[in-house]
Amino acid sequence: MPKTREMKQMLKGLTKEHSLVDDGIKPRLIEENNYISESVTKNGEAIYFRMDLITDDNIWQWSRYQRNSEFLTRQTEGFSYLAQHTYVRHQKNGAEEYYFKGKNGETYVPKSGFNEEEFDQFINFLGQHGFTADSFIEYNGKASVLVMNSSGSQQAAPELGKYMVYATKTPDFRIENCPVDDNKRVSVKDFMKDYGDLLMSVKSNPSYKSDSSYQIGIFRNPCSVINEDYKNISMAMHSFTGAVLEQFFPSKKTMFIDSALQHMLRIMLKAFGEEDLALRGMSLEEARHAVQTGTLEFAGVTIKVSSLAAQYYDFHRANSSFVNDESSQQTHTI
Repeated sequence: MPKTREMKQMLKGLTKEHSLVDDGIKPRLIEENNYISESVTKNGEAIYFRMDLITDDNIWQWSRYQRNSEFLTRQTEGFSYLAQHTYVRHQKNGAEEYYFKGKNGETYVPKSGFNEEEFDQFINFLGQHGFTADSFIEYNGKASVLVMNSSGSQQAAPELGKYMVYATKTPDFRIENCPVDDNKRVSVKDFMKDYGDLLMSVKSNPSYKSDSSYQIGIFRNPCSVINEDYKNISMAMHSFTGAVLEQFFPSKKTMFIDSALQHMLRIMLKAFGEEDLALRGMSLEEARHAVQTGTLEFAGVTIKVSSLAAQYYDFHRANSSFVNDESSQQTHTI
């Protein structure tokens, strides 16, 4: 059996025409206008991708999630505010403990939804994972990344007739089971309870053009950001949409991804070649140079649906091979 790295390179080179697609990971219709597929991350985490039509039955639940994702990463009593004011205290024995001190000197934020003991535990959790005041100051520090990763929520407001594409930890998560939007702010504690299994989402419009679909507003759930789990899934989620389009929307030949940010552009430019991808207003060579020098912050990208679908199946095969290969090399003791 080829080594993991060799296997990943081999899979990357396969085209859809001469590779067999595992029927078990093909997107399937589970109810009208709702699609699902299961896969696995490189770390062996089971992950579920879904694409659901936004209807009267779920638009207000999606609205609550989108609105509070944005609020809780930008305002006081939210994730970013708590991280921005988390500091480390060094003990005499060399141990570290973390404490909160707000901009007005407060040591506890009741609106977080936690009692004081839970609040201290949460602050320690943030500190232990590196979400501190220092990391907020650092360029690309963890606390600043918390805000950046959720910035797409501003463009992800749900619209009737569009779709929400999302990734979850469990096949049982349904946005319809979450509370509807009552225009009230949700506490950090309640947000974690209601949406802890939801990892990432993006708004999708297969009706964009006769032969093209459209996606905008990809963002990671702030819960997933601070848990630091299920990494490197953004391209897989875009690619899952391509797999759904290829199978259930055969007239769609391309997908336009609006306002792809610099880190997403870097991933796309590495994953796809000139025959697969085009950027609005520039060549791939110009885009690669601009991304490398940091002069391109975002751009619109058009990718072939067939290339996206192939990328999704390669994601599954490569990660499954990696997990299986790693497991086979582990030693066990009794």
